[in-house]
Amino acid sequence: MKATFDPVFLLFVNCASSPSRNKAKNALSGQIDFSRIGRGKNTKNLVWTNGYSEKCLLLQSENHFDFMEKEEKVQYWIGIAEEDLDVAEDMHKTKHWLYVAFMCHQVMEKLLKAYWSQIRDDLPPYTHSHIKLLDECGLLNQMSEEQLEFVDFMVPMNIEARYPEYKQNLSAHLNEKTSFEILDKTKQFKQWILQKF
Repeated sequence: MKATFDPVFLLFVNCASSPSRNKAKNALSGQIDFSRIGRGKNTKNLVWTNGYSEKCLLLQSENHFDFMEKEEKVQYWIGIAEEDLDVAEDMHKTKHWLYVAFMCHQVMEKLLKAYWSQIRDDLPPYTHSHIKLLDECGLLNQMSEEQLEFVDFMVPMNIEARYPEYKQNLSAHLNEKTSFEILDKTKQFKQWILQKF
C-alpha cells in the first residue's frame, strides 16, 4: 500500500544499513510501502531510519499493528513470548522465583494474543486476563482440568503494577520447585497452543 505522509518527529538513531538507507530515501520522497516499514522498540509508532544522517522519521499511527499482515502479527506475539520464556529461564537460574512466575504469565498472555491474531481479524484486547483471552478465542472449553487449574494458579502472577507488600506475600509461596513447575507447565501450554495454529 503506497501512501504519502508528513514527517512529524525526528529522532537520532544509529543505523547505516543499505536497506534502511533505501527505505529512508523512499520515505523522504513522500512515498512509502507500509508493508515493509520497520518498527521501533518502545513505541507504538513506526520508525523509519535514514542511515546517511542517522535520523529517523516517526510516523503517526494509532497502532503499529495497522501496518502488519496477519502472519506478521502472529509472529510478533510468538517472538516476544519466546523472548519472555528465555528471560523466565534466566530468572530461574538466578533464583528469582517471583520473576519466573511473572514472565511465564507474560508468555501465556502473548501466546494467546498470537492465537487471537491467527483466528480473528480484530486486535487482541488490552488485557492481562488469560481467562478472557481463552474464552474469546474459543479455547476455554478445550482445556483440561489440569490446564484450567494452572491458568487459575497463574492469575496473581501478573505483578506489573503491584505494591511491594503484594510481591513479598506472593514470593513467600514460591521456591525452586514451584518455579520449575511453572516453567514446565508454561512450556506445555506453549506446545499445546502452537499445535492449534
